[in-house]
Amino acid sequence: MKWRWCALVVVWTVAESATAQEPKSAPPAIVPAKGPVKPLSAEILIAKLSERVDVERAWSGTLENAVDHLATQTGIPIVIDHVSFKCADPPLEYANDALVRIDKAQQQQYRLLIERMLKPIGGVLLIREDRFEVVARQVASRDADPNYGPEESDSSGIIPPLASRVYPTISIVHVVSEKRTLDEVLRDLASTAEQNIVLAPQAGEKGKMTVTARMLNVRFEIALKLLADMADLQVVKRGNVWLFTSNVHAATMEAQAEKAQQTGQNAAAESTRGNQPLNTKGVLARQEDVHGLLLDLLALQIVEQQRRLTILQPDQQVKDHDRLEKLEEAVRELVEREKMRRIENRQKPGASPFNPDPQPVEKKP
Repeated sequence: MKWRWCALVVVWTVAESATAQEPKSAPPAIVPAKGPVKPLSAEILIAKLSERVDVERAWSGTLENAVDHLATQTGIPIVIDHVSFKCADPPLEYANDALVRIDKAQQQQYRLLIERMLKPIGGVLLIREDRFEVVARQVASRDADPNYGPEESDSSGIIPPLASRVYPTISIVHVVSEKRTLDEVLRDLASTAEQNIVLAPQAGEKGKMTVTARMLNVRFEIALKLLADMADLQVVKRGNVWLFTSNVHAATMEAQAEKAQQTGQNAAAESTRGNQPLNTKGVLARQEDVHGLLLDLLALQIVEQQRRLTILQPDQQVKDHDRLEKLEEAVRELVEREKMRRIENRQKPGASPFNPDPQPVEKKP
């Protein structure tokens, strides 16, 4: 019995010594995270979007797979804002599973590549300080412009029902400038937004002033207005061209545009009035001649009386009747003007109730 206890003590001692000799696991290694050499910034992200790439073949798949692949290719994190797609009109519940397509291309910028990929699902790529973010275009547009909303169905201001709402597509741009001249900033902005921007000679030295600005995910028109205000200039749009010019030149252009518009409206009104089937000599050429209009009216009334006694062509009766009604309306309007003129003339010096049109009295020698 004693030898058994000795054997157990020996076995326990050997086990303890073996456990003590086993090497213990070292703490986990802590190394710097893999990533770009220098910290990410908006300038780096904007420059990355301007890089040109070749796509060897077309590909289609889910948005999640496409975003992961692009993040690996660019070396910049890309996240999806699922909440924004759920708040869109109509909502997209599962944005990760939405099907997207990357087309085959050569010498194409990352910006255009991603824009075309996100357009079918109503998405847009926004720039944050350290990442890209895929957001629903409607939500991004409301953030860029608080007045953004669906187009109205007509001039009454009534918004159409949900099924027929149409949301306009606005251009969302980024301007990051550190002491750069205004013409350089406008040149880059025109290239990015694919718009025509012209710096007029009237801007003078203000077009060469340095600009320091940082605007991310803003509406194109708002960015233009802010840049113009910084340089004390005005932005005037003519067709699809945005012109940066001086305040005086902009006021002159606006006045010329209003004058041309008024001239066009007057010409259209004259053309419409000239197409009316009225007696040109009796109505248009002598609108202020009340007596001439009255004579025409009497003549047409006589013709009307004669028509009642004779049988004329039905189409001729309709034309003469329409002419008579329009002429009577014109006569009533001119008679009212004549009354107002006589009332105003009574207030002039030398007028009398019996002769409202005072005539100058010639003195005899």
